[in-house]
Amino acid sequence: HAEELVARLLNHPRRPTGVFCGDDYVSERLFLAAMRQGLRVPEDLSIIGFGPTFRDGPVRAGLAAVVVDEVKLGHRAARILSEIGDGRRSQDDEQEILLPLTVLRGQSLGPAATREAPN
Repeated sequence: HAEELVARLLNHPRRPTGVFCGDDYVSERLFLAAMRQGLRVPEDLSIIGFGPTFRDGPVRAGLAAVVVDEVKLGHRAARILSEIGDGRRSQDDEQEILLPLTVLRGQSLGPAATREAPN
């Protein structure tokens, strides 16, 4: 089903010039589908994903992404679970915890493409 949606997106008469994917897995699939259709990334289509700072695999390592430090996130989660386990924090605690995000430019983010004005 995902391949069908990607094909519809990439074949649309007003195909987007850039796509933000909420998951690195999706950005990889979009990149591969765009390449299969002969699109150049980032010249024809910019792709930016979201995921961890650890960029595994040859495709993911080259993609632009907004990333969160998964090690810091894991340490913070373990600390919270420990605090809940020993009674220092309630399970119902609604504290918001902010973690920094970083943008990795990668090789899939290019300048905005120009379009001709509609007739």
